[in-house]
Order: sequence, then structure tokens, then C-alpha cells
Amino acid sequence: SAAIANRELVGDLIRQLEEIEDIANKLRNMQELNRTEHRLLRIELANRRSQAAEAELQVIRTRADLLQAMGLPSEVGDLLMPGFPSVDMPTFDDIAARLIGHNTTIAMQLAAWRNAASGRRHDIDRTIVQTTLERLTNAYMAQRQIFDLATDRLADYRRAVEPLLSEQQKDIKRIAEMGELDMMILLKTATRAIDAEQTLLELQTRRMEAIITIREILGKDDNAARMGE
Repeated sequence: SAAIANRELVGDLIRQLEEIEDIANKLRNMQELNRTEHRLLRIELANRRSQAAEAELQVIRTRADLLQAMGLPSEVGDLLMPGFPSVDMPTFDDIAARLIGHNTTIAMQLAAWRNAASGRRHDIDRTIVQTTLERLTNAYMAQRQIFDLATDRLADYRRAVEPLLSEQQKDIKRIAEMGELDMMILLKTATRAIDAEQTLLELQTRRMEAIITIREILGKDDNAARMGE
């Protein structure tokens, strides 16, 4: 899940910062690192450790919510597999027809409308169906827009940011090997790399949440899943 992935990202950053801190302590002892820079590193490490504790709590909460939703005991929590499941975005040519044929709320309201006697009750039920259909269609369109925007941003981020971070890390390693390590650049590189990974994770989460919401709106297929109707 996203919570587990975030916990691992924060843990990786803390390990990197601890390695940087070891170098910083040596430089500080040799008077080659000023007190301000050393303090900034210690503050960053303390903040990230606090973030790690919050990330662990989020994993616990997420696992508990998932087990409750699935009706499973807490003992099976360790058997849950982390990661984003492979779920396709359902697409249909006629969204209204799909909602009428498969959305549970619409189905119940249609049944009430069809069973109502002619007159005022019949007209009210028809209005309810039309209003719900419009609301669900708008909700579908909003989630589809979120999915498309997150997908585009994810592609742009991977294309533009990831290569730059990779090159920066290579440069840092090369400079370090030459004995010209800049502690603040090293710190910024480590923290910006994790921030970039967390942005990618957030975009992946938004895409997945949009897909799940859309599938809930469109309803389940009666038979095998039919994509691209």
C-alpha cells in the first residue's frame, strides 16, 4: 500500500542521513564543518525520525481499516501483500447506459419509479432517478479528470525530474571521491530525492483512488469484466 511504501522511503532517507551524520561528525571534529551546518543536519534527521514514527502509525491504521473492511481478524495482517494492485481503468462509450444497467443506487431508484402508480409519486421518483444519474455522471467525469491529470503529471515527473536526480547523485559521488564533499549539497540531494519519490507515490495513489472510485460508480459487471465497451 501507499502507507508501507512511504514508510520504506522515509526509512531509506533516515539511513542516508545517518551516514551523512557520521561524515559530518568527523568533519566537525576536524573543524571542517561549521556549527550551523552541523545543526541543520541534526534538525533534518530529527524531523525525519518523527516522520518515520508517523509513517509507522499510518501503516498500522491503514492495515486495521483494511482488515475491518474485509472482515478479517488482526492475526492475518502480516499476510497482506504491500504494493499497488494492477487495476485497469474501465471505459464505456455510454456512461449513462452503464450506470442505468449496473449502478445499485440507480437500480433501486428505477425499481421504485417503475412500481409507483401514475401521478405525483411517479413524477417524484422519475426526478430522483434523473438527479442521481446526473450526480453520478458528474462524479465519474470529475474522477476521470483526476486520473488523467495524475497520469500526465506522473509521466512528466518521471521524464523530467528522475533523470536530473540521478545525475545529481552521480555528481555527488564523483565529487566525494575527489575529496571535495559539500555537506549541505549532500543533504539537499538526499532530501530532495526522497521528496521526489514521495511525490511519485502520491500521484500513483491519486490514480489508484480515482480508478477505485470510478469502478464503484460504474458498478460491477454481471458477468466477466467488460473493458472498452
